[in-house]
Amino acid sequence: MVNDYSARITDAHLEELLAAGSVKLPALGEGFDLDGLAREVARQVAGNTFTELSDVHREFVDRLDLRRDLADRLCGLARRHLGYKGGPDDQYHIARFVTPGNSKECFRSHFDSHLFTLVLPISIPSNDEPLGAGELIFVPRARRHPRNEMENLVTKAYFKRYASERAVRSLLSSGACRVESFSEMRPLLFLGMTTLHTNMPVTQSASKPRLTFLAHYFDPASKVGVGSLLRRLRNR
Repeated sequence: MVNDYSARITDAHLEELLAAGSVKLPALGEGFDLDGLAREVARQVAGNTFTELSDVHREFVDRLDLRRDLADRLCGLARRHLGYKGGPDDQYHIARFVTPGNSKECFRSHFDSHLFTLVLPISIPSNDEPLGAGELIFVPRARRHPRNEMENLVTKAYFKRYASERAVRSLLSSGACRVESFSEMRPLLFLGMTTLHTNMPVTQSASKPRLTFLAHYFDPASKVGVGSLLRRLRNR
């Protein structure tokens, strides 16, 4: 049964997305057994950090109507404002499951290849250690929207200087980035191609694994871009 969640994402949310580069959406509150969902996903991912659209994942995002209603609305936005010429079905949904002590899934600052990225918090650990629960670090509008794939690749390479612990902590100390802990269980929607983002580590003292669902909408270079190549390699 479809939930009314997508309908709660208003035109005002989408206007803020375009104006500010990111927007926090209504909380995933009552009506969702997120703990049960996290347990089922943990069984299905079998220890993998990234898993593309398992059965339980698909059922959840379809219940929220994220692959149809929200995708249609974002597609209209992309066509009007971002020069997108494709359709609403160009989507990539993936679960990110990070266990405490996983030292590889952090400080990997990057831009996405898709126009929009939606982060759905499913299971967020607590931690007495500051910034040790996999918090999202992001800089909206860190670069302009690439005019072509060459500019996309060149600026991605330039910003790789921020893909290290030292660089990320420098961004944090300078106040040049935002930190999202998802403590309120409010999903975050941002402009994927212009938002530099990464995650802090989920340290060994975290209370549980961190599980988020990532919905990526519309890759302008889906056939020839580096993002498509990386997705094929990841799914091998």
